[in-house]
Amino acid sequence: MALALLATACAVATDPDAAAHTRPAMAMVFKLGGPSTAGARSAGASALATAAIAKIQVDVFAGLNRATGTSFSHTLAAVRPRDVQELVLTGVRAGRHMLAVSVLDSVGGLLGTTDCVFDFTPGVTTVVNVQGVAAGLFLSDANGVCTHAPNAAGSRHAADLVIGQADFVSGQTNRGGAASASTLATPNAVASDGTRLAVADTGNNRVLLYRSVNDTVATTVVGQADATLVTSGTSRSQFFRPIGITFSGKRLIVADTGNQRVVIYNDVTVLPAAGAAADIILVGPITPTAGPGITPTVPLSSPTDVAVSGSTLAVADSGNNRVLLWDNLPGLFEGKLPDRVLGQVDITSTAPNRGATTGAATFVTPHGVAIFNDRLAVADSSNNRVLIFNGLSRKLTGASADLAIGQRDFVSGAPRGGSTTTNGSGFHSPRFVTFGLDRLFVSENTSDRVLIFQGLSSLATGQAASDVLGQPNFTSGNSNNGLNGTRDAFALRNPRKVTTAGTDVFVADEGNSRVLGYPF
Repeated sequence: MALALLATACAVATDPDAAAHTRPAMAMVFKLGGPSTAGARSAGASALATAAIAKIQVDVFAGLNRATGTSFSHTLAAVRPRDVQELVLTGVRAGRHMLAVSVLDSVGGLLGTTDCVFDFTPGVTTVVNVQGVAAGLFLSDANGVCTHAPNAAGSRHAADLVIGQADFVSGQTNRGGAASASTLATPNAVASDGTRLAVADTGNNRVLLYRSVNDTVATTVVGQADATLVTSGTSRSQFFRPIGITFSGKRLIVADTGNQRVVIYNDVTVLPAAGAAADIILVGPITPTAGPGITPTVPLSSPTDVAVSGSTLAVADSGNNRVLLWDNLPGLFEGKLPDRVLGQVDITSTAPNRGATTGAATFVTPHGVAIFNDRLAVADSSNNRVLIFNGLSRKLTGASADLAIGQRDFVSGAPRGGSTTTNGSGFHSPRFVTFGLDRLFVSENTSDRVLIFQGLSSLATGQAASDVLGQPNFTSGNSNNGLNGTRDAFALRNPRKVTTAGTDVFVADEGNSRVLGYPF
């Protein structure tokens, strides 16, 4: 492929698309501008610091093969936030290509990158707008040629807040150094009570509490004696790889997965800055002694998530292929057996799919739980689906689900809904589920994305997602921007639990050791 840079243009065009359509070559219009690159929210967030941008590099790859690519660079001079830089490419052969765009600083450092796939027809101009957003990039194709944006607004969701990293392009555990109140190591969950934010900082064996959802420095460390310690332990003031967390009023509830228990703190408002001891520890159902009138039970095995609605506590007992329900959270005490069990016929059974095949009342490694308005959602990970139980308060032990999201029926369990390719209606190892903003959020480990289903009242078995985080469309499933392999405000790698606070959405981005906050 022979490409040439014919022209660099031009300050603030009033209608660049219209002008570009008169050209016979492939024209690209670059727009720079957007939020701050710092990764922290502020009331007066400024436009992207374009003074730091020295070059835009464009790579075009024939047939989506990076090995056949040709690239060129264009040096920007005195770029104002809303200036338009118009580049014209010639020599692009007909067919499907990948366009990768990178923004570089004066010494060649990467500020952000993104890509899209386009079908080029000679004589037809493709106009692509690239907008800098929080040190990342946003691509949109005015002609509808660039396969990039899945949502109705025609754009990807960009995070405007990052917790655990100094910026959107970094992803080392503990920022490449020691743990502190500003760092994270493979976080698995994030939760909010509407004011505070809590993060299950799994790799550091702790839970961090932030005074507000806009803060990036934790004020309380639970599970460690101070913010620099990371060792695990079994005492009432320690964790071993905590994974799931939730709030219930002033309560903080933690799935202390490595210790095979659930830990409850009754009032987060009075916790010390570090080293708080748990008020209640649930280690099972487990009976202290066997004897007449005592039903044998099975202790927790890898509890991975917790959820509360009203007075009902749900625990994803992943290793036992079941969800346990306690119906009186205010009256809960250590040793209290669960009131109901889903996924099994009784409290002693633990076999995957009840020892049979996939059905409406079975689980295999249920990993995530969420409750809202008497409705329970379970991420039934190894059955590659999310089961919805309506009227949870009326469900008895062993009850069947009412809906299956990710599969066409209750007896199917194949990855991606039976398809061989990534799509918008099938899952591959869904990990967590969240209700919020009249949406169901499902984090999907294998495809490095969060699928979003809008309209809770209209959820139906086999329904396709309406939106996605972490990918440019419903058919992409690679981590950190796919072929580019870079982090920015769009990228996700092994996304975990989601929470909402007001109109914001937060995602625990485990593989990048950060939490991202998105405005919705």
